[in-house]
Amino acid sequence: MSVRPLRRRVKMSLWARLRMFWVFILAGLILAAVVGYVVVTRPEFRVRAITVSGNHLIDRRDVIAAAAIPFDANVWTLDTHAIAQRIEAIPFVSTAHIHRHLPADVELAITERNAAACIAAPEVTVTIDAQRRVLAATCLSPDLPRFDLTLESRPKPGDFVDDGEVGRAQRDLGIFEAAGFPIRTIGFDRFGSLDATTATGLRLRCGDDADLASKVRLIEPILEATKKRLQRVEAIDLRAPATPVVLYR
Repeated sequence: MSVRPLRRRVKMSLWARLRMFWVFILAGLILAAVVGYVVVTRPEFRVRAITVSGNHLIDRRDVIAAAAIPFDANVWTLDTHAIAQRIEAIPFVSTAHIHRHLPADVELAITERNAAACIAAPEVTVTIDAQRRVLAATCLSPDLPRFDLTLESRPKPGDFVDDGEVGRAQRDLGIFEAAGFPIRTIGFDRFGSLDATTATGLRLRCGDDADLASKVRLIEPILEATKKRLQRVEAIDLRAPATPVVLYR
C-alpha cells in the first residue's frame, strides 16, 4: 500500500489577499472621497459663530482678529495649529486651543499671562510675567515690583527677556515674598550688591545675595527689637549679617 505525500499548504501573500477584495477596497475609497467632498462643500459646515473663552484681560475682538478665521471657511479644514500660533503671538496669551462645535461653531479657548514685575532700565521700561515674557512697553501698575536693572537689549511686547540679572532679581524677589516681605524695588549696584525696598518703604542693603535667605530671616527679629523706639527704622544693612546695622529716620 503506497502512501501519498502530504501537500504543503502555500500561505497566501498579503498582496494576493488584497487582490481578492480590490472591488470592495476601491468602493470604500470612493465612498470616503464622496463623504469628504460632501463634508468640505456643505454650507452647514461653514463657520457660523466664533466664541472666545478664558479671556479676562484681553478683548475678545483682539483674539478673533488674531485668529483670522474667514466666516466662509469650513470647520473641518481649519488649520487649528496655525490659528493657535497666531493667537499665542498676543503678548498676554499663554496658550490657545481651538475647539470645533458642530455643526459650524468655533471656540477659541485661551489662558492669559499675569504681570509679575516691571523692569526699569535706562532706555526702556517693560512689564514682564513670571516666564519673563514682555507684556507691555510700560509698567502696567505702580503696585508691581520694579527691577532697576541695565538690560543688554531693548525687548518689545511678545519678546522673552533673556538676561541673567532679571533671573537673579526674580529669584531674590521670591525669597523676600516667601518670608512675608512684599517688595517695591530690587536693584544691584556696580559691584553686584543687592539693594531692595519693601512696600512700606524700608530699605534693605543685602550685599551678596548668595546667602539672601539667611539674611532675610534676620529682618523680622530686628524690627521686633526696635519696635519700642520712637524713631522709625529707615534701613537695615545686612551686608555683614553677623553685625547688622539699623538706620533710623
